[in-house]
Amino acid sequence: MIAIRSAIRSLWRSRFRTGFTVLALVIGSASLFCMVLASELAPRSIESSARLMLGGDVRVESYLEPLQLGEASRRVRETDRGASIAASYVGQSMIRSAKRTTSIILKGIDPGRYPLYGAERYPGIRSLKANEILLTDEAAGRLRVKAGDRVSLPSSSDGNLHVYQVKGLVRQVQESYGDADILGTAYISREEAVRLLNAPAGSVNELAVKWSPAASAAGKGASLERQFPNASLTDTGAQAEREKSRVRMVLLLLQLFSLLTLAISAMAISNTMKQALGSRMREIAVMKATGMPLRSIEGLFLAEGLLIGLAGTAGGLAAAVPASLWLTGKLGSLLNVPLSWEFSRKAAAMTAAAGMLSAWTSVRIPLRAMRPLSPLPLLREGAEFPLPPSGMGIRRKGAIGAALSLAAAFYLQPTLLPGSAGLPDIRLAGIGAAIGCLLALAAFMARGGAALFSGLLRGIGAARRRVPSRWYVPFHHLSADRRRYGWLLVVLSIGVCAAVSSRMLEENLTHSVNRQLEAEARGNVLVTSSSADAEAARAAFRSLSIRDWTESIQVSGMLRAINGKDAVPRLRELSAGRTFFASNKLNIEGIDPAAGFRAYSLSGGRDLNAADSSRSSALLLEDYRLLGIKTGDRVEVLLGDKPVSFTVVGFFQSGFVKTAGMRVDRTALSLYGAPSRVMFALDGGGRTNAVLEKLNEALPASAMAYSVSGTASASLNAMIRVIGAFFSVVTLFSLITAVLTIGNQMVIHLLRRRREIAILKTVGMSNPQNLRAILLENLLLSLIAGSAGTGAALLLSELALKFMFKLPAALDAGGVVYGIALCVLTTLAAAWIAAVPALRTKPAELLRGME
Repeated sequence: MIAIRSAIRSLWRSRFRTGFTVLALVIGSASLFCMVLASELAPRSIESSARLMLGGDVRVESYLEPLQLGEASRRVRETDRGASIAASYVGQSMIRSAKRTTSIILKGIDPGRYPLYGAERYPGIRSLKANEILLTDEAAGRLRVKAGDRVSLPSSSDGNLHVYQVKGLVRQVQESYGDADILGTAYISREEAVRLLNAPAGSVNELAVKWSPAASAAGKGASLERQFPNASLTDTGAQAEREKSRVRMVLLLLQLFSLLTLAISAMAISNTMKQALGSRMREIAVMKATGMPLRSIEGLFLAEGLLIGLAGTAGGLAAAVPASLWLTGKLGSLLNVPLSWEFSRKAAAMTAAAGMLSAWTSVRIPLRAMRPLSPLPLLREGAEFPLPPSGMGIRRKGAIGAALSLAAAFYLQPTLLPGSAGLPDIRLAGIGAAIGCLLALAAFMARGGAALFSGLLRGIGAARRRVPSRWYVPFHHLSADRRRYGWLLVVLSIGVCAAVSSRMLEENLTHSVNRQLEAEARGNVLVTSSSADAEAARAAFRSLSIRDWTESIQVSGMLRAINGKDAVPRLRELSAGRTFFASNKLNIEGIDPAAGFRAYSLSGGRDLNAADSSRSSALLLEDYRLLGIKTGDRVEVLLGDKPVSFTVVGFFQSGFVKTAGMRVDRTALSLYGAPSRVMFALDGGGRTNAVLEKLNEALPASAMAYSVSGTASASLNAMIRVIGAFFSVVTLFSLITAVLTIGNQMVIHLLRRRREIAILKTVGMSNPQNLRAILLENLLLSLIAGSAGTGAALLLSELALKFMFKLPAALDAGGVVYGIALCVLTTLAAAWIAAVPALRTKPAELLRGME
């Protein structure tokens, strides 16, 4: 009890320092609870809602070889006579509203049957009429429509536009076809979809099956798979695993950020206790000199640390409840997974244990440095006696590192090793070893960074005699405390890097997608029209004084064979891990080889030339190399009902967005049938919106004009911005925790400089002058940390874009300003809050406190 009362009095005397430290631990504990809860709720919610995601007990996907409804129903009935079937036909189309034109996934359904589970998520679907449409919430947002508005869809058979009324909006539904997660989905009757997509009557390429109550699901899947040998079957278990793998990377990133925040919190506690010990050496010397046992002295400081840990953990758990409610809703919307919040005792226990353990460990390590000190030098030097290093050997440091690595591996185990949570697994040791190596590398890099920062601060301090006199004191302090400030700059730089990197990735991805699409479209305005109205569209261009445009044709085909062998088995094999190969649909673009401009770059082989107009030569997207295709091979493509063979002469590079799968000579392509629609591209310059408005007034009824940023680019950018905003909020906690560490250290620093502040105030230096010196000192620190953290974020963004997305990175001036300004403003705010109360104290009271 004496230790507790003494600890409470000590913490209350330095309540600003205590407040900063506790708040840092509150943020760390709250983030850890949220991430543990999310990693626990997401798999459980996915498993319980797998049937809702499938729309049945089993989903049959035959995108590679569409079926006829009668034949598909017969095959299902042979497996289970009482099974219920909901047939669909899925494809991709354009869609236009009064304000926007964009791409969309079009799903034709039987309103009376689809879906077999979860019809309440589709408003009014059972009474959906032939001239009505349902839109996912994301698609409606991009089109800027609501229920009751009208949208138009082009027909691939006749090129005309067909008008539909929006009946309702569908939320938190994720389709599996193509880029449905990017483009969104529109639901119309199956007969309408088949007609618009120019498919044979009665075609279906997706089935939802619900087993009869009398039938057992065991063995039915294998029997149904034999009935559909060329289709992909997904049951509830497979769907749950697919969704878990989709959310696993997001959960892993969130867990890593929570570990980073907790680590910064632990460093804040450790620095607090180290500085507290250094500033109370006279008190420790008196206790040692009077014969107080070393264990009792350590108990006083351990009690302080444990009280900080208890307050921070309790506050973190209290703050975690509203934070986890927000995170659950945002994460569910981000991943299109129905997540429902509930309190988890396991998450609370892990958070409490981690918070208390980090507090205890952070106090225990500095206490080791106090043990060998003798009372005599402590009494002689008093409060200015520096605390020596902890003196831990390599074995003890290795043991602590191994324990932390295993604890982190156990925390990450449910995400990295699904299905093994709570079970001993030899792979856990491997993960722990990998984390240990990463920790050792991080420690080495942090030590090197601290040394670099220390050298930089020493150079700044050396210039103190060459700067104005009012700058002398801040420059002197930066040099005198360069080692401590070096470590603080490392912590703050890490926080800045975490907060800025997500923004930079978001901006670079957005700009790269826009540049790629505009280059491939040869302009920022696109016009698509039926072939019959192509001349009317050209006349509309001339009437608006538009003289330069390019024309191209695109035809949809089906990849059928490679060198005479069926391509479907190989596509099915690759589709397990790559949705790009889930369909054999091939967008074929007819180009003019004589044109000087190329909207693509070759990655192998040769380009098309004028001689290819009389030959069946083609360029393929480089992704198709995974099918084993090489230059000189023959690929057979089904154009309508006509098989056409092409010779591959080269490959063009794949981008983040894939606008075409094959490019051939336009003249050669026109020999195999006239396309139903023609595409025009022009450059609207800085008047894109005005050009679009005039074009939509002058174009014929079958034509649509839209900007590149209004189609797939807008879809991708919207998704990127949502993800970027989400992670920016999460990573911002790391920066806030780092800034709190700065504020905490400023309180400690001011306590150690009480004599200096009292002397400066006695000789006439005013409080505003002292405050300016303190703020200038922190301004220089924040500028250094902001610049270093922003530079590291630029490097990480460059590497991520190059190796993950194959996109070039651009210097984002806004991101640089954002990173440095955010660091400067938050650091100065923390320094101001810490400095103002200390400067209000009178010099006599400050000097009396030094006695």
